[in-house]
Amino acid sequence: MNIGTYSGNGGSAFSDACQAPATEEDAAKCAKDEPGGLAAFVGHEKIAINFTWLLIAGAFVLFMQAGFALLTTGLTRAKNAGHMMMLNFAAFVIAWVGYFVVGFAFQFGGAAINAAPGNLGGAMVLGHLLKVSGSHWGLIGLNGFFLQSGHSYDVGALALFFFEVVFMETAGYIIVGAIAERINFKTFIFAELFMGAVLYPIYGNWLWGGGWLSQIGHSWNLGHGAVDFAGSGVVHGTGGWIALALAVLLGPRIGKFNRDGSPNAIPGHS
Repeated sequence: MNIGTYSGNGGSAFSDACQAPATEEDAAKCAKDEPGGLAAFVGHEKIAINFTWLLIAGAFVLFMQAGFALLTTGLTRAKNAGHMMMLNFAAFVIAWVGYFVVGFAFQFGGAAINAAPGNLGGAMVLGHLLKVSGSHWGLIGLNGFFLQSGHSYDVGALALFFFEVVFMETAGYIIVGAIAERINFKTFIFAELFMGAVLYPIYGNWLWGGGWLSQIGHSWNLGHGAVDFAGSGVVHGTGGWIALALAVLLGPRIGKFNRDGSPNAIPGHS
């Protein structure tokens, strides 16, 4: 029975010659080579599965942003629906541009992406991290601008960029909901660009890109350092704190409060 096909240097995972070896030498060769061929086959499949799942999960996050757009638009008044939808679409484009130009380099410009089965590709930008007071105090990445580096076209680097950029966009959509109906479009463009190019990537570098917060286990002997698996700090924390700052600066919507301070309901249109 022929099981699978592996087209690497070892031929098929279970080659025809090994099904019925003609001589004792053939049998010995098969016994030596086939486990290595099978291991290589499994390793390749493992990488392919990881890439596939990474792209699917990133697509889920991308479609979630369409839900954010519908939610924030529906919770505002009908007269502002067009403006809110425009802010949501602009948030995606503007923040993406900022992250592509400098943000991804700031966040992962000092990290190593190891070329091992199950990981994401080659060591893309190893060693280019702005540091203070030693190797465990990284502040910001310094390589990979415009996705240009020694491994710019490594599929692992491109997959990581796609996965990270949709999470960065999620932080931007949190901001949109907090400033509904009370921000100038030009001001919003600047805020989203600054968030995608500078604020989010720098904090992301500290936690996910090998920066100082992730290294306090080495520098201060505090366990494993700061760990943020699900993005509660990098994604939701960054978006939430920026949203809070803008909400305080902009103040409440016109008509939200009466002169005596009592609030008025401003229901959404759908």
